[in-house]
Amino acid sequence: MDKETCIADLERMRASGLFLDPLLARGIYLQLDDDCVQAVDRFVHRLELRHVRLQALGDHLGQLPYSPSIASRCLLEALVSTACQVAYHRSGQARPELEDIRVAHSRTAACLLEHGMACLYKLYFLIAGYDLLTPLHYHRPVSEDEFLQGAWHHPYPPDGLEQCLMIALAHGSVRYKASSTERFERTIQLTRIGQTRYEWMTEVLKESGYLEERLEMSHTYLFDHALDLETLFHTLEPNSLRYYREFVDWMDISEGSQLLEVRCGTGTLTYDGELYRKVGEHGRICAVDESAGLLQQANRKIAAVDAAEHVQLFRASVLQLPFQEGVFDACLGVAVLQGEQPLSALAEMARVVMPGGTIGLLEALHVNAVTTAFQDWFGPLFDVLKRRNESYKMNILPTETQVFQWLHEVGLHHFETKRAMTTWVYESAEEVVQLALRAIPYLQREFLRLPWDDRRSIALELIDRGRDVCRRCSLAERTLTIPMLFIKARRPVGRWDARRRGGAEE
Repeated sequence: MDKETCIADLERMRASGLFLDPLLARGIYLQLDDDCVQAVDRFVHRLELRHVRLQALGDHLGQLPYSPSIASRCLLEALVSTACQVAYHRSGQARPELEDIRVAHSRTAACLLEHGMACLYKLYFLIAGYDLLTPLHYHRPVSEDEFLQGAWHHPYPPDGLEQCLMIALAHGSVRYKASSTERFERTIQLTRIGQTRYEWMTEVLKESGYLEERLEMSHTYLFDHALDLETLFHTLEPNSLRYYREFVDWMDISEGSQLLEVRCGTGTLTYDGELYRKVGEHGRICAVDESAGLLQQANRKIAAVDAAEHVQLFRASVLQLPFQEGVFDACLGVAVLQGEQPLSALAEMARVVMPGGTIGLLEALHVNAVTTAFQDWFGPLFDVLKRRNESYKMNILPTETQVFQWLHEVGLHHFETKRAMTTWVYESAEEVVQLALRAIPYLQREFLRLPWDDRRSIALELIDRGRDVCRRCSLAERTLTIPMLFIKARRPVGRWDARRRGGAEE
């Protein structure tokens, strides 16, 4: 398969509203009620009758082997994972109802009519192949028995794994090797060809944006009961609403202002901080976030207060804002500097603000939280991250010195600050672990790179350790006082050089 063609096909699939995640689909399908299962099976049968014909597929599959059972799994998992995404965007929960399944069927049928079954079949091979090879990449040899029983690939069905193994062996991606222990007769390991193919698959899935989209839904198969992200935030930080509104008041927004909120989530400043009240009916707010599901929740909240006429939501990254230079009076954001590229985020925020305009940041600052209890709780996660990245440090929050340095590096030399304190309450083990693995960008991305069963095992171990810490330690010992920094910076008057990472004034 050609790399550029695969990337283009993945992008077209995503643009058509189709989502394909075998891990998500298999786990959710087993939990559906009888009515939903019957609807899925009925729709898959219709799609098979209309689109799965070997004579029509053969000329387009190249060297890929054709299997009716794989084609059937492909359709079922595309339909179910799309229904999960529809449900998540509608309600914040990835548990589809009948109407979500109907919408998913319509999208799947439309995608097949436009792009063909062969295109979806090839993409399924690509994604399933990536899932198949990931444990072999990280763990090197794995036992044949454990592989075929799904120990490393749950919830892939064992019969499907046997079939995939035969294909991988035939194509030279894996090989058998005699075991060095008496416990297992032989192991399965990647060949050099398999390692090259795995790296190629990773590049394709990353460059197409697929892995980023998968990241948004990954918590649904990590946790038995995925909780609403907004509820998790407010549980961990009970004072958050008060600080959002205090920050918005401190920013001194004028009525009629043109504003942009980045990383808005479910409406962090626009709704919770009541920015929509500050700009009034003659002002305008654009709010961006990378998560379509969070934007859907933000849209419902904004519609409930009749603010939709002057609030627009966009799906975009703070690193690549879809706006021209100098169009906003102010650009605001919460926890922007916790991302992987704080300098680029700052420079992009400054780019879209008019000369003399304001860049507003509300940031939690580094605190020494590595107590014995905290280390006992999150030790396994820190160990994994250190193995993945030797330079990893447990400090995921910036220091005040770092923040000031970053502001100067991007050319924002004139700024005001205000210091405050908040508390993070580590009350429920499962809620804290879910929030850490779903809301902290660095942890989320690093964690997703691990094989599925490693992620699941670590998440369950963190929850068990957290419950033990909650039993041993008082609530006061599990409450952290976190320094907060309000920042109000001015974009310099003059031409902004967006070509330089720092975006300094010329």
